[in-house]
Amino acid sequence: MQRQIMSFLLTGKPQYSQTDLWARALAIEDMTRRIQRLESRADFYWKCVYLSQHLGETYAAQIGRSQGYNPRIILYLSELDLRLFVPPSGIEGIEEKTIPPHYSPKEVQAVCLAMEADKAAMRFKII
Repeated sequence: MQRQIMSFLLTGKPQYSQTDLWARALAIEDMTRRIQRLESRADFYWKCVYLSQHLGETYAAQIGRSQGYNPRIILYLSELDLRLFVPPSGIEGIEEKTIPPHYSPKEVQAVCLAMEADKAAMRFKII
């Protein structure tokens, strides 16, 4: 915008056409989305690293099941603002069929028994 304003003030004409501005805006939007995805992945990774360093600790959590043909178990650790998709083999202490749908999750306590941050492989005990 500074280049556009300076050009207009010095020459009376904008440096970039409207088409150029739209192309630049779209490129910036695309780059912003990429950066946000990278930040989100990094945030997720470091929270998993934290869990791997604090095995055996208990966290307030909500557990639910996603909808669809192949529903997944969703464990939300509220203290870490971390949503995990845990395979059925990664959950102990609760029967899979008793896990409610995601829109009415059950309040539970979750103990992290294992966490491999690189693979996002995990095991939790629900109490």
